[in-house]
Amino acid sequence: MHTKVFPKFLQILSISLLTIQIVWYIMKMSLREGKHKEEGIRMKKFVAVGHWDGNQNTTSVAMSHNSKKDFALDLICNGFRAYVVLTEKTFNEMKNLNAFELYEKVKKQTSNYRKWATVTDYIEQCADIMENKLANAE
Repeated sequence: MHTKVFPKFLQILSISLLTIQIVWYIMKMSLREGKHKEEGIRMKKFVAVGHWDGNQNTTSVAMSHNSKKDFALDLICNGFRAYVVLTEKTFNEMKNLNAFELYEKVKKQTSNYRKWATVTDYIEQCADIMENKLANAE
């Protein structure tokens, strides 16, 4: 009887710990954002090219964040798998490049060589959409 109860207890415990970690992360991010708004520190804008869990369609997401690391972590927590994460400055440099130069720049941004062509094609075809998302990023 105890053998059936103990694994269930571990499962409940692990779910509880995960919930606590998520709540802690949300509180940490909200405090950090509030602190930066009060101090007048400008948050940076980032755009990521990737896909959502369970869907292999390539898309982009743009948000304002304190750092590239925080942005990438936030994406992972929300179920987005980024092939590449770009700052606003890097994206503005990349959108005006020709196909070969863009491909070489993408190669420097990510080590996922299987997605270099995918990311390059997406940026070439959807640069205006990504630019609009960056402009509206909060």
